[in-house]
Amino acid sequence: MKTLTLHAHPHGPNPVKVAIVLEILKIPYEVKLWDFGNADNGVKGSIFTKINENGRVPALEDPNTGVVSWESGAVISYILRIYDKENTLHPGVEASEQDRVDFEKWIYFLVSTMGPMMGQISWYQHFNSVKNEDAQERYTTQSYRCFDVLEGQLKKSGGKSILPGGFSAVDCHFFPWVVEHRFGELDISKYPLTQGWLSIVKERPENSLSAAISQSQKVTFVIGNESADLDSFTSSLLYAYIRSLAPPKSAFTPLYIPLLNIPAADIKLRPEFDTLCRNVKISPSHLITLDNLPPLSSIQHHLKPENTRWILVDHNAFQGALGEAYSQRVHGVIDHHSEENSVIQETDPEPRIIEKCGSCTSLVTRYVRPSWNTFTSHFMSSSAAHAQEGSMTDAAAVAQTWHAQVAKLALASILIDTGNMTIEWKVEQTDRDAVEFLESQIKASPKDSATWDRDSFYDEIDAAERSIEGLSFHDILRKDYKQWTGNEHTLGMSSVVKDLKFLIEKATYMSSEKDRETEFVTAIGDFMAERSLTIFAIMTISTSVLGEFQRELLLQATSTADSVAGRFSESATQELKLEKLDMPYLFTTPGAMQPSSEGPWRRMWRQKDVTKSRKQVAPLLREAMQAQS
Repeated sequence: MKTLTLHAHPHGPNPVKVAIVLEILKIPYEVKLWDFGNADNGVKGSIFTKINENGRVPALEDPNTGVVSWESGAVISYILRIYDKENTLHPGVEASEQDRVDFEKWIYFLVSTMGPMMGQISWYQHFNSVKNEDAQERYTTQSYRCFDVLEGQLKKSGGKSILPGGFSAVDCHFFPWVVEHRFGELDISKYPLTQGWLSIVKERPENSLSAAISQSQKVTFVIGNESADLDSFTSSLLYAYIRSLAPPKSAFTPLYIPLLNIPAADIKLRPEFDTLCRNVKISPSHLITLDNLPPLSSIQHHLKPENTRWILVDHNAFQGALGEAYSQRVHGVIDHHSEENSVIQETDPEPRIIEKCGSCTSLVTRYVRPSWNTFTSHFMSSSAAHAQEGSMTDAAAVAQTWHAQVAKLALASILIDTGNMTIEWKVEQTDRDAVEFLESQIKASPKDSATWDRDSFYDEIDAAERSIEGLSFHDILRKDYKQWTGNEHTLGMSSVVKDLKFLIEKATYMSSEKDRETEFVTAIGDFMAERSLTIFAIMTISTSVLGEFQRELLLQATSTADSVAGRFSESATQELKLEKLDMPYLFTTPGAMQPSSEGPWRRMWRQKDVTKSRKQVAPLLREAMQAQS
């Protein structure tokens, strides 16, 4: 069978419907992406309008039959009629006339009513140059009415599919539109059956990653480090998003998948993710995590290394179980940590950038900026060609809003990592350039520029990141955690946005004063044992009562690694300007935390050189770990 061509653009639900159907029926296809506007690569241009006179996507070209189809309903009907001979997604000849009518009426309801209503509310919420409260109210009301209808049907069908007979093309039609509820700022919390149905559909194997794994297709992952902090999160999303829009001709795959290096359950430990996602209209449930991969114990059997390429962002040495399985398949890196000489030198067509910077996302922004500017120029040229009486065309409005949201996503981690660009010893020129460029994208959007306040945005994300009071001691330690192995030792390192006093209170809040030290020591020991650590460090980052930035460092080692800890103490004391913390500062009655010849090696310091973060301290610990006794 020859490969079909699906014409699409990066945004909008309708091409996704067709892709889902093609995936389920295992029909080979390629995607041709078009821009908005009337340029040569635009949907209103002379090239594409020869395929679809209406200048809209999707459109489908089938070289096996010579048929060209457009309008998503017509395209999917054609695919089912020609290729779904086993009636996988539509009623067969044995179906009753009522079954066929039900199949058709729900598709028509989506394409004629629910889809247009949700499209209109998204337009008036985000793209219309003049606020129209009457239109917003009307289309919001109509969208909710459609959700009422859908919820009622799911109650009749049992909730697993829209029709009672099981998953069908009807579900394929609805799914890409229903997931748009967040972009339309529609709250579907009062529709539990709809929410449940969404979760079921998301888990189906036609999910692009699941399909690629199950069908042994090639996959390109963009993955941040194991701590999965905000910088890793935004770096991977930004790189994958822009790169997928304009993949190089020699790319391993045209689609780049951003992979969050934690299980989905651990997203709740990072309230800053939820706050940022809410600001940029992304649902955290849509993020791809380790849960979307096969079990790590057998991952190479299901996801063969030769079918993968990995791009590292915010780290340059692939650690953990994934690193053991796929480190030889790393073919690109953008990072701001110390060079570890783990990634091959020749990574073309992907970058190999390891450079000092305040935030890795700044480096990613610099790298993808030419592609980003290309998109902008295409959209703006289309806008100029179609502008009437100073109004903005659909193309420009959509482009500017999307670009503003992506810019906010990237800005979040840059601002957090640089203290809103106020920590001078962290900020590099690359950070300044990135912030200037990203803010220009926000200010280019009339809707976003009117309300944009960088300080307020930073304060909101920063407050969410520091909001760890509701986490347990154990969860605080694993929220921003990295781990390394070497020379028969395992090093773990936690970064915490509160001081040691806060951690002690967290670990010992139910203990009497005389037992607090023992409880704190036990809690650290339990955390180390859980991860089979021989060395464990906690770095705290906080602000003093005088508003000064301050760091503290706790280091604990098992008896097999006390020489490692000793070497670090000797070599790093001067470099980091470490001062031993007085016990009365932490405990009323010093006891278990005092250095002792019995039990584990343990020290606590105030780190006077606050310019040294985990990026600098971790390599010192690893050097001590690798050195021979």
